[in-house]
Amino acid sequence: MASLITSFTTDQIAGLSTATLARLTTEDWAAFNSDQIAALSTKQVFSLGTFAINALRSDQVRAFETDDLRALNTAALRALSTDKLGALTSDQLPAFTTTQVAAFTSTQLGGLTTDDLNAFSSDQFRALTSAQINALKTDQLSKLETDDLRAINTAALRALSSDQIGALNSDQIAALTTAQVSNLTSAQIKSLSSDDVQALTTDQFKVLSSAQIAAMGTDQIAKITTEDLAQISTAAFRGLSSAQLGALSTDQIESLSTAQVAQLGSAQVKGLNTDQIAKLESDDLRALNTAALRALGTDQLGALNSDQLAAMTSNQVNALTSAQIRGLSSDDLNAFTTEQFRLMSSAQIAALGTDQLKTLTTDDLAAISTAGIRGLSSNQLAALTTDEVQALGTAQVNALTSAQTKGLTTDQIAKLETDDLRALNTASLRALDTDQLRALDSDQIAALTTNQVNALSTQQLRGLSSDDLNALTTDQFRQMGSAQIAALGTDQIKTLTTEDLAAISTAGIRGLSSNQLAALTTDEVVALGTAQVNALGSAQVKGLSSDQIAKLETDDLRAINTAALRSLGTDQLGALGSDQIGALTSAQVNALASAQLRGLSSDDLNAFTTEQFRLMSSAQIAALGTDQLKTLVSDDLAAISTAGLRGLSSNQLAALTTDQVQALGTAQVNSLGSAQTRGLTTDQIAKLETDDLRALNTAALTRTWTAISCVRWTRTRSPPSAAARSMR
Repeated sequence: MASLITSFTTDQIAGLSTATLARLTTEDWAAFNSDQIAALSTKQVFSLGTFAINALRSDQVRAFETDDLRALNTAALRALSTDKLGALTSDQLPAFTTTQVAAFTSTQLGGLTTDDLNAFSSDQFRALTSAQINALKTDQLSKLETDDLRAINTAALRALSSDQIGALNSDQIAALTTAQVSNLTSAQIKSLSSDDVQALTTDQFKVLSSAQIAAMGTDQIAKITTEDLAQISTAAFRGLSSAQLGALSTDQIESLSTAQVAQLGSAQVKGLNTDQIAKLESDDLRALNTAALRALGTDQLGALNSDQLAAMTSNQVNALTSAQIRGLSSDDLNAFTTEQFRLMSSAQIAALGTDQLKTLTTDDLAAISTAGIRGLSSNQLAALTTDEVQALGTAQVNALTSAQTKGLTTDQIAKLETDDLRALNTASLRALDTDQLRALDSDQIAALTTNQVNALSTQQLRGLSSDDLNALTTDQFRQMGSAQIAALGTDQIKTLTTEDLAAISTAGIRGLSSNQLAALTTDEVVALGTAQVNALGSAQVKGLSSDQIAKLETDDLRAINTAALRSLGTDQLGALGSDQIGALTSAQVNALASAQLRGLSSDDLNAFTTEQFRLMSSAQIAALGTDQLKTLVSDDLAAISTAGLRGLSSNQLAALTTDQVQALGTAQVNSLGSAQTRGLTTDQIAKLETDDLRALNTAALTRTWTAISCVRWTRTRSPPSAAARSMR
């Protein structure tokens, strides 16, 4: 039939049934010329099977019209060899439907020339499957037109191997859609050359994910333009490793946005070198989160300049670790603002070295919070210069603990301003040793508050020099407790000013020992107030010397309580002058012990007023010696109460002079008992005034009648009457 085919007209060919076409042999198909092939209808072409397609030559296949090509069924289409497919013209290839294109085998596509491939339309490329795209050779890919490349679906594009992706040129890479770029695998990203990376547009960089960014090598990272780097999303930026960050140039670092820097994690920032750190803009540094900041090493932190350090936020400063603070140079530390110092915690302040503290500006030191100041150790405090100590605020000084103040040197103590010293809490003040306390000058000591003075320990007070002690004001002495006064040494007591001594409270005065009292000068004794003298106890007054007793003012002497007065020795009591004795109160006189009265000299005794004698008890009168009684003035004797007079023994009465007997009042004579009157001498009886004699009670009279009779007989020289004899 092959000979017949050649004779068929195109109309006859077009009239052949599909059944007839199906019976044609290889020789028959080989007989078809180009016009006859072109004459086949789409129905006829659709009926062709793989046998017919395999029998056709490349030139015959090229004779198919575009509609006929679109009519080829899938089996027939796949039967086209690469040569036959390659024989199609650039007008024919775009004629295939997307379904047909999707049906091509990998072998068919791989056999196409770059021109053939580029003849495909964008829709056809879009229809290609992952397997088909994966089958494309690197030469084919490298020649693809950008529109065709952009048409490849994302799934198909992800199927490209690293070599295939690597075959794409910079223009092709730049032509990829953002959807395609965002779907590139990590392996594909890694396969991009440095030029390819640089070819990526800012829009493409915007869509890169953290995983894609993480896949880039350090060489690729280093090639990213500053504009592109700034376009990487914050989420993607988190994908950078510390090594990748370390590969960035200083220009790239400067191009980072604050939002990007804010996303850096602690593991990432460890990769930044000192040159990069130094190039961070202030706003970018402020954006660094606290966790990342805390991860910076001392060298990294040390690379920050003064503007950068001063730009740190309060949260950032507060987040710095002790090691970071400790690693800062003095210049770095002084770059912090006063506000930043105000935000430092006690742990951060505690981390500062003594060399760092020495170089702090006074303004910065004064800005540290009270909580921060509490972080200073005693050694750190000791390292402060005197100017720094003076710069401390009252609130800061008030915050110092007892353990801290122990570290202050005497030079530092001497430089404390009075307001600051007054702010020192009592526990801290008590912690100062004697050398520290002695370093205070007069103005400082005088500035101590009443609470502070009251808080001084006995050891501290004992350690004060006389000048230091006298620097205390009268108000301060007034606040001292008994234990504090008791702690003062005799040498200190001797040098107290009279005003200070007079200011000591009664409670404080009670703290003085007898030895301390004995150490007082006579001027100091004179300076004592009546309330102070009244507060003295019996054990205390035993320490007063005769000279001191003699200097007691009458009002002060009258203030001595009776118990204390009773404890005075005879020498002490004997030291009292006439005015002093005469000033004793009735209660004091009444309280004098028998031994005390017995020890008084005649002059001392006669210094008592008649009122004082009137108050003496019978026991006190009984204690008087005969020599003392003999010297009593008549008025004093006459002033003794009847109860007191009953205390006189017969011997004491016998010692009275006749003038003294005559001075006795009728009530006194009336009070005399029989035992007493027995002691009256005839001379004394003879001097009894008639009124006194008449006052003599009958019992006493009976005892003294003989003496009276003798006196009367002597006077009348006549024997006693019968009545007198009967009385005997």
